Amino acid sequence: MKTLRKSTCTLLSVIGILSSQLLSSCGREMVDGVHYEEYYFVNESDYEITIDAFYELYEAEDVHQTFSLPKGGNVVQEIELFFGSDPVIAYSDSVSVVFDGIREAGFSHLNIDSPFNLLNPANSTFEEIAHNRDRYTYVFTNEDYENAVPIDKD
Repeated sequence: MKTLRKSTCTLLSVIGILSSQLLSSCGREMVDGVHYEEYYFVNESDYEITIDAFYELYEAEDVHQTFSLPKGGNVVQEIELFFGSDPVIAYSDSVSVVFDGIREAGFSHLNIDSPFNLLNPANSTFEEIAHNRDRYTYVFTNEDYENAVPIDKD
């Protein structure tokens, strides 16, 4: 009887140790699996910029956000890819970029060929900040303004 009790205690101890090791290693993998992306949109043009970002989250509900970039200003956003976060410009379905209310350029993920499409990560400068953090920087210049079309005021 004493041997059975000792064997049971030993078995339960081994199961407890293995379970705690398994759970602690799973926790580390989950934390290590978290990845962040930072997005910097910098205005180096001679114009004030307004970015309207549109998100088609659900069929019945569209989300729209507006961001202002004064001359020399910027917008900085971060997304945590595993758990998600508030919508960021880079993950919007489409954007409208307006320069001083005079010119406008529209982009989506469907027309990524334009070198001025801020939704195309290839048009941004990429920098790996850490093993789990990347930074993308899109810089607006006067070329972006010149690529935009005049807004028809009629």
